[in-house]
Amino acid sequence: MPSLRLLQLWAVAQALPVPLELHYTAEGQRSEATGYRPVHGGQWPLAVFLHGTRRAHNDAFGVEACRYLAESGFAALSLQYTNKAYPGGCSDFDHRSRQVGEGLRQICDRQDLGINCALGVAVVGFSLGGQIALKLRNFNANVSAALSIAGSLLFEGQCLMNHDFKLERSKRRITVGSEDRHYGSRIKCVSSSGYDCGSNNCIQPDGSGFYMFTEDEVGRTPSHNYYIDPLTQGMAEDFKLSDAPWGFAACVRWLLGDPSLPNASNRQPGSARLTGQKGPLLLEVKSPKARAEDPGPLDVEDLEDRDFGREARAPMFRAGANSQSQARDAEVELVKDNSAAIGDEQAADAAE
Repeated sequence: MPSLRLLQLWAVAQALPVPLELHYTAEGQRSEATGYRPVHGGQWPLAVFLHGTRRAHNDAFGVEACRYLAESGFAALSLQYTNKAYPGGCSDFDHRSRQVGEGLRQICDRQDLGINCALGVAVVGFSLGGQIALKLRNFNANVSAALSIAGSLLFEGQCLMNHDFKLERSKRRITVGSEDRHYGSRIKCVSSSGYDCGSNNCIQPDGSGFYMFTEDEVGRTPSHNYYIDPLTQGMAEDFKLSDAPWGFAACVRWLLGDPSLPNASNRQPGSARLTGQKGPLLLEVKSPKARAEDPGPLDVEDLEDRDFGREARAPMFRAGANSQSQARDAEVELVKDNSAAIGDEQAADAAE
C-alpha cells in the first residue's frame, strides 16, 4: 500500500500548472507570450515554444505543448512572432529570429515569473518555429537546447544553408516524418543535426540527433501535419505521449536529461540540475579538450561523404553565460542577408 507521503506527492503531481501571460516589444512589434509554470513555487528552467507559419501562439497545439512542458518541470511560454507567411528571404528569416531572441532576453530579465534562465533555456518549435529553434542560439546566447518538430533546415535561402550553428550538435534534436514533403529528407536532417548515420534513426547515445519516422512505425501517414489532431487542432495524442524516439514525451525527457520519468510533473524546482543524468539543460562547462574534439558545423558540399560516426559523447553543456549581462555580451552578430528573395512559398503555407 502506498505511503501517505507518496499519495501526497501524487496529489501534488496532478495539480494543474499555473498560467502565465506577459507582453513585450521586440523588433518594433508588441507581442504576447502565454503558457504555464509548475504548481510549486521556486525557480524553473525555461522552455520556449515557437509555432509554425500562420498558426497562433495560443492555439490548441501551443497550449498543449506548454502545459505538458510545465507538467514536466519547465516554466513554458509560447511566444508570438510574425508568421503570416513563410519568410520571403534571409532578411525576413533573421527579422523573425531577432524578434524571438529579443523576446527571450526580456523574459529572462523578469524576476517575477518563477523563471531562471541560468538553469537552462530549451527552445521547442514546430515547422518554421523548429527552423528558428535550431538557429536561435545565433541570436540569443541564453539558448541551451533545441528541439525541432518537422523543421529541418537546408530548405530555402542561403541563411538556412550556411549552418553556422552556435548551438552544439549535442544540444539539437529533430523529429520529422518520412512523407513530410517540406522537411522529410535525410540530407536535410543530416545537415541540420550534424550527424550522419546512414539511416533514418540517427539518435545518438546522448539523445541528440534526428529520427525520421515512417508510416510502418506510426500507423498513419507521417506527413507535415502528423503531429496535429485534425479535430481539436491540438497535439495528436499518439505523438504527445509516445515513448518512441520521435515522440514528444521522449524528446522532453531528453531535454531534462531524465529518461526514467514519462511525465515528471512532481519535479521540484531546479531539479533539472539534480537528476544525476546528463541532459542538455544541465549546467556543466565543457572542457577545452571536448571543444577541440567537436568537428563543428557541416560543410554542405560534402554532406554525403562525411561520416560523423556514432561515438558516445557527453552533452556539451551550456557555457559562456554566467549571468544575464554576460549573456547579452556574448550574443553573436546577426546573420547577414546573403541571398536573393525566395520564390513563392504558398504550398508551404497551406501545409501548415
